[in-house]
Amino acid sequence: MNVGVDGAPQPAATGDLIAIQLPARESTKLYKSKMKVETWMIMTAVVKRFNSHCTQKLLNGINSQWANNSKLTIFDTNDLNESLAAARNFVTQFKDGEVTHEFRGKSYTFQLRYRDPWEWLVHLVIDPTLSTSIMWYPVEKYLHDGSTITRIYDEVNTGRRWWEIQDQLPQEYGLPHCFLPLHLWLDQGKVSHATNKHSIVLQPVFLPSEIRNASGNGGGIFIGFMPIVGNPNDSIEVEDDTPSSVELAQFKQEVYHKVLHVILKSIRKRSHHGDTLECGDRIRRVLSPGFLIHSVDGEEGCLTCGTRGANANHPCPKCLVAKEELTQLSKDFAPRLPLEMRVIFEKAKKILSSTARMSLLRGFGLHFVKVSWNFFCFRLS
Repeated sequence: MNVGVDGAPQPAATGDLIAIQLPARESTKLYKSKMKVETWMIMTAVVKRFNSHCTQKLLNGINSQWANNSKLTIFDTNDLNESLAAARNFVTQFKDGEVTHEFRGKSYTFQLRYRDPWEWLVHLVIDPTLSTSIMWYPVEKYLHDGSTITRIYDEVNTGRRWWEIQDQLPQEYGLPHCFLPLHLWLDQGKVSHATNKHSIVLQPVFLPSEIRNASGNGGGIFIGFMPIVGNPNDSIEVEDDTPSSVELAQFKQEVYHKVLHVILKSIRKRSHHGDTLECGDRIRRVLSPGFLIHSVDGEEGCLTCGTRGANANHPCPKCLVAKEELTQLSKDFAPRLPLEMRVIFEKAKKILSSTARMSLLRGFGLHFVKVSWNFFCFRLS
C-alpha cells in the first residue's frame, strides 16, 4: 500500500488488495466472521484518516462479497460522513483562536484549537443520565467504631476546601447556589522536538472518581492545546537573572496566560456571579465554576503562577522559601498567597523605573506578568 507524505494511505489501483496491518494480538487468532475484521477496518479508516477512495473500497467489501450477512447501513463515504457529523453533536466541538503578543518590537501570532469549557459543563449538568451521580454539595463522613470517631476523606467533596467555597456562595432563599469544581491538568511531558504544543485537560470534580477518571460520558476532556514559545526542549533551568533571559521568560508567560484567557473566558464571569441552568434532575440551580485542583509539574507551576525559574531567589510557586533553603524539608515557609502576590504586582505597576520594579519583583520570585487567574473569582480558583 502506498503511503503519502502525511502518512495517509494512497488510493490503490483498481483490483489491488488494500493491505492493512492488524494489531499483533489480533493477527495471531482467527476471527469467527469477516464482519468483525471489517468493522475494525472501518474504525481504522476513521482514526488513520484514510482518503475517500480507500474508505469506499472497504465499505464495498463489507457490503458485498466479504460479508454477505452484513447489516451495516453505511454504504458509501457520504453515509459515513453524515454519521460522523451526527456523532459530533454529542460532544463539544473545537474552535479556532489566536493570540498576538509583541516581543522586541515585533508582533508574534500563535494559533490555537480549543473547546468551550462552559459548553462542555452544560452538557454534563443537563444530562439526565448523570444527574443522580453529580455531587452538588460538600459532605462530611465519619467512622464510629464504638469508642472513637474518625473523619473520612474518600472523595473531593469530603474535603474542607469545598466547604469553605460553598459557605461563600449566596445562601438566600430561592434557587440553590452550587460550586462546580474543576481539575485542570497541564503537562509538557509529552512534547518532543517535532511538536510545538502540549495538551490541556479538564476533569469534572463534581462527579465521582469512577466516572470522571474514565473515558466515557462524564470523564475528563481534552480542552485545547497550549502553544510552546521557543525551543520546547528549553526549561526553566536555563533561565537566569540577565535582562535578556528575564525578558524572554516574561514574553513566554504573557503568551501562556493570553492563551489561557482565550480558552477559559466563557467561565470567567460565571466564576464570579454564576449562571442559572435547569439541570438533568429538572431542578434549576445557580452554578459557579472554579478550579479546585491544579495538576502541574515544576515548570508548569512557574508558568501558571507567573513566578521565576529554578535559579530565582524564591523559585517555588507554592511558598516563599529561599533558594538556599530548598533542602530544608522539615521547615515551614510562608505560603505564596494569590491575594498577597496581587498586591505586590499592583505595587510594581506603579513603579516607573524598570530597575526598581525588577528589584521588587525579584524579592518575591515574580515576573511582571498579569496571570490569567486574576480574571477569576479568588474564592473559586
